[in-house]
Amino acid sequence: MKVWLPYVKAGSGVDTFTVDLAKGLTALGQDCVLQAFAHRREILPFGLRRLAPPAGTDVVVANAGTGFVFQRSGIPLVVVEHLCVHDPLYRRYRSRVQ
Repeated sequence: MKVWLPYVKAGSGVDTFTVDLAKGLTALGQDCVLQAFAHRREILPFGLRRLAPPAGTDVVVANAGTGFVFQRSGIPLVVVEHLCVHDPLYRRYRSRVQ
């Protein structure tokens, strides 16, 4: 199975999770394609909709924040939610933009 793991490189735990997930899936015999995008894409991800998935992609695994731009017809999309930023406990750790 070919797994496409596109993600926005932000120097966060999401980066680490995505890289580790790819390593784990590869160890299990899956063909993983990691594709990192500039941090600015976190706020402006819409241009990534035009991006073609790697040839032969069977499934896309993406972060909930930007996963919607990687949805492609005929390819299942798995969205991973890492935390809920709307939880009042996180209010002091996020900016207005986030």
